[in-house]
Amino acid sequence: MKPTWLVAHDFSPAADAAMMVAASDLGRLGGRLLLFHAFRLPPVASGFEAMANARGLQSWNRFSEKVALTARERLEEVARKLEKRFPELEIATRIEEGAPVPAILQVVDEAHIARVVVGQANRSGLRRRITGSVTEQLVKQCKVPVLVVKGE
Repeated sequence: MKPTWLVAHDFSPAADAAMMVAASDLGRLGGRLLLFHAFRLPPVASGFEAMANARGLQSWNRFSEKVALTARERLEEVARKLEKRFPELEIATRIEEGAPVPAILQVVDEAHIARVVVGQANRSGLRRRITGSVTEQLVKQCKVPVLVVKGE
């Protein structure tokens, strides 16, 4: 069975760099690449009031569907460009709503992922110091190897 690698893609240059490294390596190994994107919907600004009536609920559903569709379209476009460069590589896409780390860990289990590949941007700041980066959390929590590719 061919190994499947998951590339966590957030549409950043660092994610593109990780994707290229994974595609190049898997092209030689003959594996399968799963481009994955997790997205989070913003919390309802005014609490449950907006959800209290049918119109508010319909509006929220349309919004969440549009966010998912936009993410799916962007990820499929990334996949199409990658397929042109690596035609021998089997490439799939998947998006999930939710926080990146739990979503990635769930897909690792469900899809029998052999390796996770992530890009790491050179970021700093209070948020990163408090919560840690997605990359750091994956390295600590993932049960399969995590390849970290330095971004620009």
